Amino acid sequence: MKIENIIAELQKKFHEVRLTGIEEFSPHEFWVILTEPDNEERQLSLEKLQGELGTDVLLGYGVNFHFIPQAS
Repeated sequence: MKIENIIAELQKKFHEVRLTGIEEFSPHEFWVILTEPDNEERQLSLEKLQGELGTDVLLGYGVNFHFIPQAS
């Protein structure tokens, strides 16, 4: 699964989320830097969905995505 597909899935529910950067630590490990919703409840929901999608990719493809909120 491509990171673009994961971002698109996140944006279906969280329209305000934007990809701001990706850092590669190894061929199978990445930090994905995203904007977050302002609302704390929506942030928690976003983190849950990120975890679910990230786990799917890790188990299915052996690629580990770490989702990091963009620093203010």
